[in-house]
Amino acid sequence: MRLNKKERFSGIRIFFAVIFLAFIMLPAGVNAEDGNNIGNYDSGEKVGEIYVSMENTTFPEVKHEEFRGTFLSGTYDLGKNDSCMTVLLKVLHEKGYSWTGTGNKDPYKITYLSSVYKDLNNNGKKDESEPQLGEFDGGPQSGWMITMNDFFINESAANFNATAEKRDYRLSDGDTVSWQYTSKGLGADLGGVFGNSDTSLKALDVEGGELIRPFDGSVKEYMLLLDGNKAQMKFTPHAANRNYLTKIFLNKYDDSSAEYKRTKTFTVNNGNNVYVGCGEHSWPSMNNQSSEAIPYNGTKYTLHAVNKNDGEAVGDMIDSLIESAELTSESVEQLKLSFKGARDVYEALSPDEKDKVDPRTLKALTGMEEEIASIERIKDAAAKLAEVPKIENPTEEQVIANERVIRAAKTAYDKLSSEERKSLKIADVKNYQGFAKILVKMDLAAAKSVALKKLERYNPSDYRTAERDILIAIIAEASSAIKAENNIKNVESILSEAESKIKKLKTAAQYVAEERLKPRMPEKQRQPVKDKVSPEKSVADPATEKRGMISTARSVKLALKGIKKSTKFIKFSWKNALQVSGYRIERAKNRKFTAGKKTFILKRPDKNAYVVRKLKRKTTYYIRFRTYTQIDGKKYYGKWLVFKVKTK
Repeated sequence: MRLNKKERFSGIRIFFAVIFLAFIMLPAGVNAEDGNNIGNYDSGEKVGEIYVSMENTTFPEVKHEEFRGTFLSGTYDLGKNDSCMTVLLKVLHEKGYSWTGTGNKDPYKITYLSSVYKDLNNNGKKDESEPQLGEFDGGPQSGWMITMNDFFINESAANFNATAEKRDYRLSDGDTVSWQYTSKGLGADLGGVFGNSDTSLKALDVEGGELIRPFDGSVKEYMLLLDGNKAQMKFTPHAANRNYLTKIFLNKYDDSSAEYKRTKTFTVNNGNNVYVGCGEHSWPSMNNQSSEAIPYNGTKYTLHAVNKNDGEAVGDMIDSLIESAELTSESVEQLKLSFKGARDVYEALSPDEKDKVDPRTLKALTGMEEEIASIERIKDAAAKLAEVPKIENPTEEQVIANERVIRAAKTAYDKLSSEERKSLKIADVKNYQGFAKILVKMDLAAAKSVALKKLERYNPSDYRTAERDILIAIIAEASSAIKAENNIKNVESILSEAESKIKKLKTAAQYVAEERLKPRMPEKQRQPVKDKVSPEKSVADPATEKRGMISTARSVKLALKGIKKSTKFIKFSWKNALQVSGYRIERAKNRKFTAGKKTFILKRPDKNAYVVRKLKRKTTYYIRFRTYTQIDGKKYYGKWLVFKVKTK
């Protein structure tokens, strides 16, 4: 029987109990007071085993440590005379606890559990010094609630028993009974919410097989992958709102003859359908009775079992996914996961099983993947274009201020085909293009500047006369083409082609280095050779050539790239210099380089960084360095680069 609204207000204890659990009540005077005459309960013939627990995770402020966290748990015998109430009371009695409740003078026949206390002196009465936890201790909406197999039962715990006529109320082997303390929301802090119509699942655990994609409560259909033609499986659904009952069926939905409890394992064959339901209106729920009743609809999940090692079964699965897919911008994320799972299953097949999949099925799968990718590109571009500020005729300053957003929009927009761009909002595209035009001009100008500076690095004085003229011509031609170009990629191409040509030219220093490597004949074997020079050609004067090399060596000035400082060292780097023999580095404590001066020689021309060590903390140092080039055994130094730095 269920109490009406008027009966609920017959007393504060009954008010809490009924609002809380809609339990059957007797008048407040008919109570099991302080556990008087508690003895052993006759459970009758054993019919199975169940897991029983009692916990308080919502009221950590409770005075007594005995009632924090899970303080009772274990597997116990289930007797023919047992209910969700008696299985707990037996454990409490066994562990030295006692209780108070309402509904019957017999302590084991109460219908509502008010409180639990530790009976320290075993006198069967609640003494003032004995720790307890009961209704209202944690606030006006606090007390004990019960779940059977993760469902907050909608009637007295005594009504859920081993001999209940209705299957939904029947306690059986393998079930889990959990008594939990709530502090707020009459169970809302435990996941049971009144007035909430969400009947979805927040999770679904699958044993013995796997879903084709991660579970999501908003997705109602899944492929269930078996490692063979059949499997022993177990399904554990978790309701988003534990006030709604969950059920599992094989091949027939909402048919008691095909129902399996969440605690049971059963056989699933290739081609079977497993249904998982939550919160059907005809099933028990605290949200479907008396004044708590609200409108809601149940949620049904369908799992299609497929042998993932069978090519024909996998092909049929892919066909089914494609046939049922309704591809929209809203469903694309979910379908992407499903089709990725299908692709993974296909790729995992053996070569022989892959041959069993119809090529038309694979073509359709590829087409679906391409459609999904297209919709994702369109969604991404639409979202990023919408973020671009709505400004008519933007200025360069406004582009710079919003550069990050505009570049993100440009990257997404550039990925779209002309057909895909038709799906975007015209106003957003027009607004974006106003910014993009200016951004492209800015990028083009920057690219040209970088390219021209790279060409300027090549110094004609580093080359002999013949190569020098070729270099000047290459640079002039490339620079002119770059300045006239309106496409960034073409600018990069012109620069690349010019640098490729320049690399083929030898510098004067390279000629000298090659000359040194040539084997020389002994002095006695050398014979004077008369050069035959045509009137059109002239031989370069060696002295003139050497002077040019010396001039080049003395004109080299390095460019500082970066400085990293610590408490005891300074590391600095520079841009590599062409055709040098090494570096001279000096450090001192004054700008004239007279105090504490140290000199270091780096004989590795390929290096472009150096670490000055053994320095003092928080001290200012002056550092200068320059190149040196050895020509005919003599060092010629470049120009100093000087900087000041303070250690940490």
